[in-house]
Amino acid sequence: PFFFLHGQTKAELALHCYPLARALGADQPFYGLYSYTMLNDLRRGHMPSMEEVAAVHVKTIRSIQPEGPYLIGGFCNGGMMAYAIGRQLRAEGQKVDLLVSIDPDFLVYALPYRVYYAAFQLVGKLFRLSETRQVYWGLDLKHIVRCLFYKVLRKTDPDPLTFANLHEDYNRLFDWLALGYRPSGIYEGKLTLFWAQEGDDVNVLRTGWREVEAKGNVEIHSIPGSHQTCKTEYLSVLAEHLADCIQRAQRP
Repeated sequence: PFFFLHGQTKAELALHCYPLARALGADQPFYGLYSYTMLNDLRRGHMPSMEEVAAVHVKTIRSIQPEGPYLIGGFCNGGMMAYAIGRQLRAEGQKVDLLVSIDPDFLVYALPYRVYYAAFQLVGKLFRLSETRQVYWGLDLKHIVRCLFYKVLRKTDPDPLTFANLHEDYNRLFDWLALGYRPSGIYEGKLTLFWAQEGDDVNVLRTGWREVEAKGNVEIHSIPGSHQTCKTEYLSVLAEHLADCIQRAQRP
């Protein structure tokens, strides 16, 4: 089976996960894994680490397929999560025949973001803030800066949120989670990266993966469309590339 981290909420699952599964063919088992609900941990005063979230997904995957070899992939933040899962499976002695990240989120954030995160960690310790309060304050400040940015440019925020919704938005929470992620090394197996051909955001996202591309065992695919349209308007092309990767990974 192919395990896919779609990087969206349950309500958004059908946007590309189901069409992609159908496009891969009826004879290819496909599991779309729900995004981890960080809210439950935050309500208990704890912000999970990337490794903790990956471990939960690994447990789910191994409950379906106890032993490798595994076929794993993900899109956007799901692509980053797939990378963390692949590392854990290999650390457990499992074989991963395919690890594919499609337009993955930042593996390493730019320095200003990391400084911002470190500053909030320091403030949290000085004022003895709970992990939950640190996350909420950090998201609030970023949201204020974001609103001012779009106001100065006189543009409409493409993803507007109220402060109440901000604390429950999966993508914003995942961003905070990812800011604290530091892989101990480059993935030792083969990594397949899919990058969309259009959009400035793709170049920004790819920056954090340059070291992996340069030093790792990496296969790169270029697919038409932007970060959004590569999985909608050009989904058939995406599926064609992905199906080829899955078939080659399954050959003896």
